[in-house]
This record gives sequence, structure tokens and C-alpha cells, in this order.
Amino acid sequence: MSLMLGTELLLAGAAPIRPQDVFATSLHTGNGGTQTITNGLDLAGKGGLVWAKRRNITGNNLWNDTLRGPNNGLTSNDSASENLITNGATFGGAFLSNGFSMGNSDGNVSGSSYAAWSFRRAKKFFDIVTYTGNGQSGRQMPHGLGDVPGMMIIRPRNLTADWQVYHRSLPTPQSNSLRLNLTDGATGSIALWNNTPPTATDFTLGSSGNVNNNGTLYVAYLFAHNPDLIQCVSVTANASGAGSIDHGWANGAQFALIKSTSTVFSESWEMLDQARSPGWAGNEQRLQANSSAAEDAVARILSDTEGVMSLRGLGGNRTYIAMLVRAPT
Repeated sequence: MSLMLGTELLLAGAAPIRPQDVFATSLHTGNGGTQTITNGLDLAGKGGLVWAKRRNITGNNLWNDTLRGPNNGLTSNDSASENLITNGATFGGAFLSNGFSMGNSDGNVSGSSYAAWSFRRAKKFFDIVTYTGNGQSGRQMPHGLGDVPGMMIIRPRNLTADWQVYHRSLPTPQSNSLRLNLTDGATGSIALWNNTPPTATDFTLGSSGNVNNNGTLYVAYLFAHNPDLIQCVSVTANASGAGSIDHGWANGAQFALIKSTSTVFSESWEMLDQARSPGWAGNEQRLQANSSAAEDAVARILSDTEGVMSLRGLGGNRTYIAMLVRAPT
């Protein structure tokens, strides 16, 4: 597949976008057959990612996107190659002009409950790039985000390997990373990003096989840091485990991905959203990107009002990175 396939979809037009135009959390119960999930996003025309997770029992984190196709799944809770994953790790359906469909797959098991987070490709919000590695340090990869990425997630497709995560709030981010499939903290590796920060037009790869092995296929998911729509930030908890994020959104956030950067304490990647926890009412329903475990409840968000998200129950004196999506306007 061409490196730039679909990028032109991001380049035409510059009309302001709203959160509900590019992001949606969908909740559904599997029927074991075929099911259409209507979320209002034009995934067929604009492209995007659907990340789905079973809630009530153990199940994989399923990642399917419009560049790799709906039947080519990856799972963020392990290091398995795309080529080793059967139809049970895909949603086996299609991308639609107003959502997506699920087939008889791991994303639609009869009687199971699911959450699915859809990210539509759009400038200053989200982009997807596919490429073939060449093993050369300093390789510049073009993207269509139209903004400096706040977070990047890169995964080999035909190689067993970890999910590498760049985040703008990590210490010296151009030479540090986290791993989406693991609970460990940030580690340094110049070979990943070639000690070069990304720009609004490209990101730079080192020679590491995790991001640029010669002949290996890769997919890169790029999230903007756009204060009006999506923010990639950090928060340091006090000794009591409380902290706050000043995002400035009067209507608050609708989705949060949170991870400790500590190299001493292992902590999971937490996914929280207001579809499963309306109003952040006190015991948020948590799923974990690095785990197949069922949903559980955690007292994490104390409040999200007047432009400030107040967090609790974090590790004392630890720093966390977060990716927040603004609530619908």
C-alpha cells in the first residue's frame, strides 16, 4: 500500500472541526452475526481508526484502520504480528460513511458488551501513515496531520514487537518512548526517533527494528496536540496521589488515556470515557490498552469543570502522560 495513500483526504479544505465530527465512543452488545455501529463519523470517506475492547469478560484490544483494512487487526495488549492474527482479532466488517459494521468476530461475540473508540482522520486531530522500513537512521516520514504530533504510536505489522509510543511530555521525548503493550516506564532510545523531534510535516525514524527494520511493514498513528480539540499533556501527582490538568475546556473532556512514566512502578494504560462513565461520577469504568482484562471501576477523576480535570488515586509523587479528547460542543 502506498505510503501516502489517503493523505490527500486531509489536505483539502480547512473548515473548523468539532469533537463530534472526528471522535466517538460507541457502546454495543454483540449479536454473533453482523451489526452496524452508527456513530456519525465518515470513516469510509475520510479514513480512520476503530479501537474496540470487550468490557464484561476478557478480550483483546482490537485495532483496525482504513489503510490496513477492516480484516487486518492488531492487538495492543500483546506483541503479536498482524500476519499471525486470525479473524478472531478483527471486527470483520466494514468502514461506513456514518460509522462501521461488525462481522462474526472477536468484536461482536453474542451477548458480550463492548466499547469502541473511533478516530477519524482530520488535520490537527489524527492521521495514519503506513510504510516499509529501510533500516536507515534519519529517515523522514511525511504525514498529513498539519500539526506537530503530540503523540505517535508505531507498530510493526509483520514482525513480533512492542508498540512504541512517542509523547511530547516525556523527558527529552525525541529520545524516549513508552510501550503501549507493556506496563513499564519510559526508556531512552535514540535509535527510535533519531534524537529528532517531529514537525508539522514529518517525523524522523532511527534504525531500530521497532520502527524502521529493513523490509518490515509498519503502521503509525499520529495524534495532534491541538488545545481546541485534543491535548497530549502530563500531570504530576502530589504525595496523596492527586493532580490536575488545566485543559481549558469549559465543557470538559470525553475521553482520557493515562499512563505513568515511572521506571520504578509498573502501571497500566487506562482508557476512561464519559460514554461508560457519564459525568465522571466517581467510579469510572476502566479498560486497559495493555491488558485483555475485563472492565473494572476506579476512582480516578474527581471533577472536570471550569477547564480543569482533577485526578485522584494516582501514585504519589509520580508523573503521568495523558491524551484527552474534548467533549462534544
